[in-house]
Amino acid sequence: MADTEQAQDGGPGEKEANKPPSPKPDTEVAPPLVSVKSDDKDKKKTPAKAPAQPKVVAKKNTSNVMTGQDIKEMAKRAKANREERQMQCDARHQHIFRQLADALNLEVSAIEDFLFSDDRFDMIEPFFKENGARKLIFFYQDVQGNGHKKLFLTPGDAEGLNGICLYFLRTTTKAITPNNIGQEVNFGMMDCSDGKVLKSFEGYLSKIILPALKSLEAWGTMTMAKPESAGGEDEEEAVKVKAPKSAQVEEFLEQVEKFVQNLLSAVNNMEGQVTLAENGIGHVVDTFASPADYQAAASNTEYLEKFETLLATWSKQIEQVLAESEQMRREADDIGPTAELNYWKSRMAKFNNLLEQMKSPRCKAVVGVLQCAKSKSLRRWKELDGRITDAANEAKDNVKYLYTLDKFFGPLVKCTPATMVEHIPSLMNAIRMIYSISQYYNTSERMTSLFVKVTNQMITTCKAYIKHDVSKIWEHPRPVLLQRLNECIQLNEEYQKQFQRTKEKLRENPNERQFEFSENYIFGKFDTFCKRLERIADMINTMEMFSGLGNVKIEGVENIAVKYKTIVDATKKKSYDILDHRKAEFDTDYVEFRNQIDSLRSNIQTFMDNWFSRSLTTEKAVELLTKFESIGGAELDMNEKYMRVLMNYGRDLESIRKLYQKFKSEPLIPRNLPPVAGRIAWSRQLYRKIEHPMKVFKSKPEILRHSEAKKIVRNYNKMAGVLLEYEMLYHRGWCRAVEAAKGGLNASLLVRHPETNELYVNFDPQVLELIQESKCLQAMNLEVPETAKSLIIKEEEIKANNVALREMIEEYHRIKNEIPTVLQPPMKPFCDRVEDALQPGIMALTWTSLNVSNYIENTYKVLNDLEKMSKVVRDILDCRVEANLADMSITALCDLPEDEAVTMETFLDLTTKAVDAASKQLANQSQLVEKAVYELVDTMKGSLTPKELTDLAEGEGQADTDPYYAFLNYFTQRNTEAFVKCTRLSLDAIKRRLQTFNKYSKEADKEDVKPPLFRADIVLAIPNVVMKPSLEDLQSALNKSVQMILKTTQDIPQWEHLVHHQKQQQKEMEQMAAENADEGAKIMPTSMIKPLHKIIAEHKDVTKIVIALNSIITQNKMEVQEILDLFTKDSHLWDKEPEETVRQFMESKPILTEIEAQIRYYQKLETEIEEMTPSYRVGATLLTTDPLKLALVTEAKNWKMAYAKALNDYCAHEMDDIMEFIDNLTKRLSRPVKDLDDVRSHMAALAEIREAEIRIDMTITPMEESYAMLNKYNIFFNDGNAERVDTLSYGWKKLTAQSQQVQEHLLKIQPEFKSDLLSGVEQFIKDNTEFVGDYDTKGPMEQGIHPREASDRLNIFQARFDELWRKYTTYSGGEELFGLPVTQYPDLQRIRKELNLLQKLYQLYNVVLESVSGYQDIPWVEIDIEKINNELLDFGNKLVDILYESSVCFLDEVS
Repeated sequence: MADTEQAQDGGPGEKEANKPPSPKPDTEVAPPLVSVKSDDKDKKKTPAKAPAQPKVVAKKNTSNVMTGQDIKEMAKRAKANREERQMQCDARHQHIFRQLADALNLEVSAIEDFLFSDDRFDMIEPFFKENGARKLIFFYQDVQGNGHKKLFLTPGDAEGLNGICLYFLRTTTKAITPNNIGQEVNFGMMDCSDGKVLKSFEGYLSKIILPALKSLEAWGTMTMAKPESAGGEDEEEAVKVKAPKSAQVEEFLEQVEKFVQNLLSAVNNMEGQVTLAENGIGHVVDTFASPADYQAAASNTEYLEKFETLLATWSKQIEQVLAESEQMRREADDIGPTAELNYWKSRMAKFNNLLEQMKSPRCKAVVGVLQCAKSKSLRRWKELDGRITDAANEAKDNVKYLYTLDKFFGPLVKCTPATMVEHIPSLMNAIRMIYSISQYYNTSERMTSLFVKVTNQMITTCKAYIKHDVSKIWEHPRPVLLQRLNECIQLNEEYQKQFQRTKEKLRENPNERQFEFSENYIFGKFDTFCKRLERIADMINTMEMFSGLGNVKIEGVENIAVKYKTIVDATKKKSYDILDHRKAEFDTDYVEFRNQIDSLRSNIQTFMDNWFSRSLTTEKAVELLTKFESIGGAELDMNEKYMRVLMNYGRDLESIRKLYQKFKSEPLIPRNLPPVAGRIAWSRQLYRKIEHPMKVFKSKPEILRHSEAKKIVRNYNKMAGVLLEYEMLYHRGWCRAVEAAKGGLNASLLVRHPETNELYVNFDPQVLELIQESKCLQAMNLEVPETAKSLIIKEEEIKANNVALREMIEEYHRIKNEIPTVLQPPMKPFCDRVEDALQPGIMALTWTSLNVSNYIENTYKVLNDLEKMSKVVRDILDCRVEANLADMSITALCDLPEDEAVTMETFLDLTTKAVDAASKQLANQSQLVEKAVYELVDTMKGSLTPKELTDLAEGEGQADTDPYYAFLNYFTQRNTEAFVKCTRLSLDAIKRRLQTFNKYSKEADKEDVKPPLFRADIVLAIPNVVMKPSLEDLQSALNKSVQMILKTTQDIPQWEHLVHHQKQQQKEMEQMAAENADEGAKIMPTSMIKPLHKIIAEHKDVTKIVIALNSIITQNKMEVQEILDLFTKDSHLWDKEPEETVRQFMESKPILTEIEAQIRYYQKLETEIEEMTPSYRVGATLLTTDPLKLALVTEAKNWKMAYAKALNDYCAHEMDDIMEFIDNLTKRLSRPVKDLDDVRSHMAALAEIREAEIRIDMTITPMEESYAMLNKYNIFFNDGNAERVDTLSYGWKKLTAQSQQVQEHLLKIQPEFKSDLLSGVEQFIKDNTEFVGDYDTKGPMEQGIHPREASDRLNIFQARFDELWRKYTTYSGGEELFGLPVTQYPDLQRIRKELNLLQKLYQLYNVVLESVSGYQDIPWVEIDIEKINNELLDFGNKLVDILYESSVCFLDEVS
């Protein structure tokens, strides 16, 4: 590390200090490099050593052989040591183990296995102690060279690192505890696998240490002092504030960053080095010790050839390095001068490394051998040695001079353009010095390249400075951005200025080398960049000038503002970097931006012209001109518009003059202003209308110089004087009229209307008008008389009295209006008290009286008493009387289900329960109302004065004179009406529920139909469909319910007042009857006291509803019958017997589809029945079809099962036939084949299978389909036929397979039976010839023989023929089986036919003989002639048939 730092500072290292002077380049000014020279020397001297191992692993080999007991003892001690260490571990150790396991992706148990067996395990404990070790280092690497990695503790300098280094660092001197280990101990790791220690260290510094240092805020004493706060913050608060870093800290961070960059450069240099090749003769060269060894090697042809080959390989490697260094450098066009220094440093390191390898002992030994052998390849080697030396010297010299610029590279990168200017003169002098004294770098090309890189760095720094803290430059505030752009432009100017100054100084001294560089090449980029910045500044200024568009509030300007915003947004949203001067898109966008801005100006001018082409008022035009002037960048032509507005203003003056002349006597007064103040306001408004534009014109003196303008000014002055005079005249007239208007305050407070006799507040509105005039004129800064001012002072009092009186009268009217009409007669004495309290305001008090407030207060007391009494009686009336009456009137006397219909019995039960409950409730409520009414009367009478009671007693007991008696009569009647109403509503509810609608009803009425009330069933009573219960039963139940409702009030007691009133009426009637009786008339006395339920039942509204309900259900007979007739379409289900109909159907041999059609029909019919409308509504009756549906479904299922059973029986019969056929043929085919008869039998069986194959296939498939169809319709039988169908198909397939096997077996035995067949056919031909001969000569058809003999012969020859025919059948089948021509035997066929006819003929002959001989034994009395004739006729018919068959056979033989 010391060598590295010394080399970095420019001093010679240890290697160079001990080195003798040499013209070859050294490393005294080189950057930090890692030399491999010492490693090469070590390799030559001694073999490579493995890194030192931990003590627990690296053990010395001894010659002592350990016994088994020793090994066990050692293992025991190791186990005890491990357990002891495991017992010492706590949460701190586990924390470290978990960190290591997570970093190495291992299990914690594996970490424990490694560390518990480590001899350095005790290094962990000092790390935890107070003031203990500051670090804890672990290596995870291969320690034995076998590829197995091991984790172990290390002090850091005892072993070499070639794996992963893991470390723990303490940040405090305090003891490490389980609580603070997570905060006070830092963990890190470095992956140095494959020997990449330097690269790993560079990554550690650049990715961890340097970012951590940059984010550090508190630097102790090096932290810059913060400005003191007024509040005197303590130290803790001061630490919370982020302090700026001091210059020392910034310099330190810069040096660390520079060191990291040097490390990265060193890593790159190491990776780019070239190592001279080896060809396996290193061990030979290492043995050279004397010149004789060199001579011996030169004389060895084999060694000499290898040395020359090795030297040629080295030469090729060196030539390749030189060729690569001479190639043109490929650099980015924006790299800085630091890249130039790094390039030469890398090149110097590469050439120095080659020179060190060329000066190594091994290389010198190879060259020495070739020199002894006088090899020709040495000439090329020496040439390359010189070229390498020159290249190394050039790189060293360039690095030395470029290092003088290194102190300027930092400011070029980190300084702002403003501070960078200070370093430009020094930078220019340093470049001038390099150009003057450098040996290699002073070419024009390299100096121009250096200047270009400096320019590139300045441009890069300027870009970073402009984009600092933002992602896009438009995010900067405009002043900040313009300032930064100007600083960058000034940097370019200062840079070029210093270049020109240096150039002028060189011209003054002709002996020095002149700056003859291409300025365009050096500064062209910067000039282009600055031109870009100027355009950006122009765009920013242009945007700022038009930014006021958004604040201009003119109709229609929104489109222009949106266009402007679109231009700005489109400019700011460009995806490319606008600071990149190489991108030509900006120039196109800038030209487009300028065109869009020009178009925007044109649009604004056109917009303004369009506005002023309209008919605008002068005020609007002046306002528009002011707004358009606020748009700074528009550059609008305004003078012509101002002249036009001035001309309009002149016309406005004339129109205002005419307006004044027209309305000066009756002007248009603004709302809420009194007359005089309104006139003055009108005149002032006209004055303002002409004054405001004139103020604007005064700011434009060039406009007022026009001759027309002067005339307008004179008119303005004249009109202004007239308006001021108008105001003065009306103000003086009002002041003189103030006293007259004050007299209205002497009127009385209240006044009564002469017609309606209602009370009103007697207030003169002119008083308020006078006060309002005074206040308005004061607001206009006009003089007001003292009398008016005094009224203004009393304004609140006058208004308060006025408002209080109005509220009092309104309160009185409100209280009276709140008293119900029924209570107004009983409450009249209380209202008369209020009238007496109001009388002083009508007769004595005025608006100037001092006791108006006392008057109002006394009146309110009386009003409060009235309101209290009114509230008490209203509460009793509303809460206890009206509420109960209302509740009584809506009490339901029946319970009508709202959701579903009920049966007749349920309806009667519900009505009975509802009537019983309602009767009790109504009785209770009637008594409560009666009690409340009497209490109400007692309350009102109790509050009357004795005088009022005396006046009331004069007419007591009479409805006309006693208000309280009339009050009791009223509520007695209301109580009865409540009973009538509840009865009527209940009956009406039943009526509405039972109401039906016909086709003439309105749609709205039909939509409001309620659910039916009664429920009845439609049942099947074969042969009819009927309704149960009937309509007559339902009507009877309804009538019964109505009578129950009418008798609800039968047990409710009547009011005492009603009884008293009825008795009084009866007494009056009796008196009238007595009087009429005296006159001679005879009148029958009637009792006036009726029961309550009689009164209700005889009420006309109740009677009307009862009459309507008596026949409301029975009137639906026609509709019910129509619904019952709907089900007659299914009468066929019960009219016929299923078994007989199905039997007839099956006799017609139906196909499966026809049977399925029948089953499907009844299945569909069953579904249709199940989907039948569940109910029908007839009026208020719901007819349910569930019982009928159940009956019809049962009938349909019976029909369906009848057809299914017939199909099942048919299929069972067919299955029996097929199963019998299969079993028979299976048995026949199972017989062994012994002779041709067996072959014939098998052949016959196979023929039968072939003939029946189609029939069986056509039978099995329909049967399977039949049972599939039955399964489809969920029809099952327990006879096992459905399972037999599956076995049937299996048996047929099995029989088919067996027939195939039999055929194959017959083919196998064909040769054996074929020979037997041929011999048998030969013998059969002989037997046939013999039989035909005997038949023709000795057969039954021989002429002249007796029929009996012919019959005997027929039997004999028939037997021989049967045997012969059996053989014929066997041999013919064999010939067919073996594919031979079937031998024809026409005589045999002829004889067969003849024998057949002969058998029939002689059988008939024998029957005739027997019958005729039997006739002879019959007595005459038993003879049946008709029977004999029939038998003879039958014999004749059979004979005719035999003759016909014989003729047909004869014709066949002839043909």
